[in-house]
Amino acid sequence: MPPEIEWDIGDETSQDTIAKTPPPRPSSHWRKTLIVLMVISGIGLGIVYSSIPEPAPRPTSAPSPTPRPTPTRPAMPVKLYETIDREAQALADGDFKMFLSLQDQSDGRWFQAQNRAFHAWGRPFAGSGPITYLSSPLYTVFESGMLSSERAWADVSQFRNGQYKLYFQYFRETRFYRQVNGQWLRTQPDPAFWREPYQSLQTQHFEVNYPVEDDALIQIVAQRFEAAYDQVCADLNCPINLSAIQLRIASAPVDQHPHWFGLNGDYVIVLPSPRISGMFDAVDDETARRLDDPVTQAVYHSLISILVQITSGGFAWMPSDP
Repeated sequence: MPPEIEWDIGDETSQDTIAKTPPPRPSSHWRKTLIVLMVISGIGLGIVYSSIPEPAPRPTSAPSPTPRPTPTRPAMPVKLYETIDREAQALADGDFKMFLSLQDQSDGRWFQAQNRAFHAWGRPFAGSGPITYLSSPLYTVFESGMLSSERAWADVSQFRNGQYKLYFQYFRETRFYRQVNGQWLRTQPDPAFWREPYQSLQTQHFEVNYPVEDDALIQIVAQRFEAAYDQVCADLNCPINLSAIQLRIASAPVDQHPHWFGLNGDYVIVLPSPRISGMFDAVDDETARRLDDPVTQAVYHSLISILVQITSGGFAWMPSDP
């Protein structure tokens, strides 16, 4: 690019001055351009940066763990819980007078059965010398419910001595209560607790039919039947596979004693609900047998009778269990 020429014409003299004007320095022009670009870029980056959400502030200390809820007893009327507790204490200590004062006498047959069956259940202990009580609970109420404003039930597991005294053995049963003149009393099982339809469970040798309310205990019942079947068949040398035996759990039988009968070539064993008969909880089959477990006793009684009948001629010889 040719240099620019600046003319300077004086007024007082006739002399003209011609001077060359130096071109602008390239470094100054690019410096200005660079500054402008940096300003524009800075504005753009500022806009982008301001649109990014800020991260959550870092905690100044480690968060404290969420505390686990403290187990509480099922919600129930205070007086009902007091009756459950007093009855459990009376059973543990063998307090016959206290126990009877908490029983409903409206059903004479049931009351007499409670009277005859009473004995001390004992408390969890250890050692063969002076009794040392353990910190294990005497009883636990797993769940409870109201059938009406004056009738209730509670699923209770309580320490109980059997034939063989073990340190930790608990007997589980559902106890029913009725409110009489403002006081809760232990009463006979209420049929309103069980509902239809029934459910089915197929084991190796048995078809089990039971109401849904017995679902929590039915697996243990089925296991004890299978263990008893293996033992009894080994002793009697069973000639056949008794796959035809049906096991039915009666929901609320009038007669609470287990029994069996023949029906169209099948053998049907009827048991009261394990909630009614009760059973030792969380023990192996052999220990349950030695503890006089009601379910285990019913299992052996029914199976031995049926197997003896089969090996002796079938239905024609013994049609049912009286």
